[in-house]
Amino acid sequence: MSSDTARAIALQGRVLWALCLREIQSRHGKFKLGYLWEIIKSSFTVVAFIWIRNKAGMAAPDGMSSSVFIILGVIPWFLFATSLNLSMTAVNTNRQLLTFPYITELDLSLGCSLVCLANELVVLCLMLGSVAYLGTDFTLHSPLMLIGAFFGMWILGMSIGLILQAFSLYFPVIEKIEPMVMRIFFFISGLFFSPIQMAYLVDERIMWIPMANYIELARNAFISPVIRPEIKLFYVGSLTFVLFAVALLLERYTRGRVRL
Repeated sequence: MSSDTARAIALQGRVLWALCLREIQSRHGKFKLGYLWEIIKSSFTVVAFIWIRNKAGMAAPDGMSSSVFIILGVIPWFLFATSLNLSMTAVNTNRQLLTFPYITELDLSLGCSLVCLANELVVLCLMLGSVAYLGTDFTLHSPLMLIGAFFGMWILGMSIGLILQAFSLYFPVIEKIEPMVMRIFFFISGLFFSPIQMAYLVDERIMWIPMANYIELARNAFISPVIRPEIKLFYVGSLTFVLFAVALLLERYTRGRVRL
């Protein structure tokens, strides 16, 4: 590696680090609870879903604890949805930073998404640690599977966000439609139920939803070291890669227009 390349990588790293620190400050600095608010937000949704499942007498599949089942649905979804939203709106909310020569539109989206990834990983560890402390037994059979599910969900959310950001330059109505579509996927992606079970009972096409596959992959890591055949790993991995490539191409194509 040449010295110029090394300096460029180091500079890019410092830019992303500064953007991450700024994002943390802007998201949590104005609240007295600070970073604790991120944990409270996720915990509230998880506790509410657990309470509803218990009241309805719904047992988690494959002998999994209801608490762990819900955590592994809600946290990956928050990672996907928040990463998508931040990537889509990063440029509009931080446009003034583009006056600095070393900052690009991609840097803004990537910085916000990295903070989102770190937040949700911390929340995941804290919540799993909390339920273990309260006496819930669970075993992580495949850490690599869990990491792959989370990184896949993160890249998928960031890629779709970048694509929507590019298209919203030409079709601003996308910013109005996106929240409505996200509400639909919130209910059908498997936060509250097992997509694999629903595929058998209702419609097998539910497993073509990429978020449902990643959520099931995360849960599978706590069930077995072997990936269940119902999880369409090749499909969801290929789709994520293609969307990421398209997102980078569109970001580069629209970069000049965004700066206007």
